[in-house]
Amino acid sequence: MHLNRMIQPLFILMASRYILRHVEESKMQTVYQLCECRSGKKFKFCCKDKNFVYSLRVHHSAFEDFYGVVKIPGTSSLHSLHVAIQAVFRWDDDHMYLFHLRGEEYQSSPLGDADTEIEIKKLDLKVGMKFDYLFDFGDNHEFVIEVLGAEDFKADQFGAKPFQMTRHGIVPNQYGDDDSSDDDDVDFDADESDMSGER
Repeated sequence: MHLNRMIQPLFILMASRYILRHVEESKMQTVYQLCECRSGKKFKFCCKDKNFVYSLRVHHSAFEDFYGVVKIPGTSSLHSLHVAIQAVFRWDDDHMYLFHLRGEEYQSSPLGDADTEIEIKKLDLKVGMKFDYLFDFGDNHEFVIEVLGAEDFKADQFGAKPFQMTRHGIVPNQYGDDDSSDDDDVDFDADESDMSGER
């Protein structure tokens, strides 16, 4: 009985030290492990407070022969990404839309103050992940967006332009007729006047 009274406090002390050490190791791993954006940098010095330029591959689920790649800063909103996608496809931006990401929906609103005003960098995008974009709730145009990469934002990279884009393949027509244009692997920069991301 006397021995048990001596062992019990010792056991509690050892267990407490083990738990504290485990917590500290977990904290260290979070701070010093490689960042999930695959930049090769430590998390502490990478995505925590920095702005990145995301490379996003966009394709329509019904038009597999065409896709676009959009480069857009993380400080841009989902609405700006929507504008960029419309520019890639050369479609009329005359319908509502939403993004579906990790079980959450971010939907446009004709009244303003929409969910899509959220900054892209707040969505915690990771290289390789995919999310959905739905345009025109009548025709239900479904798009898949894949995160291809994330690179450091450079102040002179875009100038006054809100994003950059490339098109690959034959641009599909929004209304299903045959007057699509053939823009195979041609680079296009967004024009500030009509692709600014502003309403």
